[in-house]
Amino acid sequence: MRECFRSGTAVIVEDLDAERERWPSYVPAAKAAGFASVHAVPLRLREDRIGVLGLLGTTPGRLGESALVVVQAMADVATIAILQQRILQQTLITKDQLQTALSTRVAVEQAKGILSERYGVPMDDAFHELRRYARDHNMRLHEIAQGLIDGAITPEALVAGKKPASKAD
Repeated sequence: MRECFRSGTAVIVEDLDAERERWPSYVPAAKAAGFASVHAVPLRLREDRIGVLGLLGTTPGRLGESALVVVQAMADVATIAILQQRILQQTLITKDQLQTALSTRVAVEQAKGILSERYGVPMDDAFHELRRYARDHNMRLHEIAQGLIDGAITPEALVAGKKPASKAD
C-alpha cells in the first residue's frame, strides 16, 4: 500500500506468497488475516496523492482489466469526495475565524466608544487604555472589551487616575 501511495501507480500482487522477500513484515500479517492477493490503486487528483484504495483477496489471482478500471473509477470518485469535504471543512473554519474576528472587532469598538464618551478622550486614546490594561493584566484585548461592555470591568478600573468628562448642560 505504501508503494502505491509513493509511486502514484497501481500495485497488483496476485500471490502474496511470492512477495515474502519484498515485504517481510506485511506478507505474514496479511496471510495470518486470511488474505492471499492485493490490488492497490492510488487516491489521487493529478499529481496530488491523498491515499490508497486497497482490495485484499482471500485467494490468489488478479482482477480482470475491466474490474481494475471500475476500481480506479471508484478511487477517483472517493478522491473527489474526500477533497470536496476538505474544502468544505476549511471553508467552515475560515468562516468561523472571520466571524470571531468581526465579533472581536465590534466589541473593541464598543469598548472604545464607552471610554471615549465617559472620559472625553479621542478613540485612539481609548484604544491605548484598553491595550495597556490588557497588557498589564495579561489578558486578551477582546476579553477586556467584552468585560467593559458586560460591566465585569468598570471604566474606572481601565483608566485609573483619570476623571470622567463633565457633561455640558
